[in-house]
Amino acid sequence: MALQVARQVEESGGGTLTEETLAVNLGLSKTSSGFRLKCLASRHFGLLIKHGSSVSTTAVAKAIFKPTSDEEALRGYQQSFLSIPLFQAVAERYRGQRLPDSQTLRNVLEREFLVEPKRVQQAERMLLDSARDTLLLQHRNDGTYLTVSERTSWVDEEAGTYPDYELPWGLGSPASPEIADRGPRPLSVATAVNTFTFSLDEVAQLSHEDFEQVWRAVGILVKARGARLRSTPESNGDGSSA
Repeated sequence: MALQVARQVEESGGGTLTEETLAVNLGLSKTSSGFRLKCLASRHFGLLIKHGSSVSTTAVAKAIFKPTSDEEALRGYQQSFLSIPLFQAVAERYRGQRLPDSQTLRNVLEREFLVEPKRVQQAERMLLDSARDTLLLQHRNDGTYLTVSERTSWVDEEAGTYPDYELPWGLGSPASPEIADRGPRPLSVATAVNTFTFSLDEVAQLSHEDFEQVWRAVGILVKARGARLRSTPESNGDGSSA
């Protein structure tokens, strides 16, 4: 879905379209939650940036849609896939290893990456579908692999360069075709004590700069929590470790 929206901007507008024109081209209302969330999904995947009432394709999108080499296209697809914190975390978890069977992967998503049980199946499907769409799933004789390079960095659109910091980890992109079709849902940032909930509609209304700060902060918080959980031995309830 994110690729479809960004392709519309690149091919119909030469890389830039007003939100109103894009909405018309997609057969949606500019003010609808479905339109906002489709655009938000493209921003999550690093394919679109917002400038006032217009949206533009990023360097990552141009690498995918108008590559100057096969290598550039593959880099673009990889950077888009890894811009989703959950996908990056799973790719790091299985770097150089084949992906497990479906049930084991769902267990990992739930226990290690703290995906809500009711969303685990959807998260697994989105992960594998997105990896397939971005050409990163490789089927070998001994199983299926996520083929990503050693390091990926985010695109600085204003400078046109690739800064030296890694993408944050997190719980993944809440923007999916299902969510876009059914309207806004809340996104929660939870700790053991408190839960702060905000709607995706609120996120979609943020400026590009504020959106990036929020998305990065969520990823950093969840990465830190996941690291603590993975490094802490499980307790038997009496203070001893399992």
